[in-house]
Amino acid sequence: MGIPIGQTSTATVEATGLKHEQCIWCRTEYVYEFTRQAAGRGSSLLFLDNAGAEMRAHQSAEKALQKEMAKAVEPVRCPGCGKMQPKALSSVRLKRGLSTIFGGLAIAFVAWIATIFIMTDSTFDARLSTASTIAGLLAFVAVLLGVGWWVLFDPNRGRNYLKGINPEIADSALTVEAFEALIEAEEESERMRQDEQEQRRMNYEERQTELRQAAESRKQAEMQKMAERAKRSIGS
Repeated sequence: MGIPIGQTSTATVEATGLKHEQCIWCRTEYVYEFTRQAAGRGSSLLFLDNAGAEMRAHQSAEKALQKEMAKAVEPVRCPGCGKMQPKALSSVRLKRGLSTIFGGLAIAFVAWIATIFIMTDSTFDARLSTASTIAGLLAFVAVLLGVGWWVLFDPNRGRNYLKGINPEIADSALTVEAFEALIEAEEESERMRQDEQEQRRMNYEERQTELRQAAESRKQAEMQKMAERAKRSIGS
């Protein structure tokens, strides 16, 4: 077991941003929210600057997050024509195509190992040949599916074969007008809430003032009664 020579700190940050787009198909301007997450690392050699390592990890994460936010794009439908922008589809195609290829290659490798160990009755050369053939076929199918995803996947033409887009994300865009109306409605709701709070505060202060005045009146009435009793006592 190695002897640790320092501390490595990690930090994860997350942020939500607002993306403004203009549809290349119908020129509708729209906006949507997106969330990105990034991680960073910082080192403290010989444990001499642990606090600094944590700070550097956070700074590194913030820097990485800024890059992620700058290039962020989500596969959302234009609220005007319902189509997605090419750059968003390209990102989905790339991710899904590569994940299909690498996933298939991983399966092919497992099948290659499994075949070698399962065919115990055959010679090693025969097992290796059969395993390589099976793995090669699986790898070919994986590449074919990955390329097929890249070429054929196009929701704009109804070719969303494997449903690779989250519907909640796809339908999250609002036109600029609708978004501004939503913001205005939220601001109006906030103003009403603040007005209600102010009115409750004023009502509370008025009630407290009334109670103080009533208490002061009772006090003055009591003092007057005591004074009158004192006068009658002296006169008698």
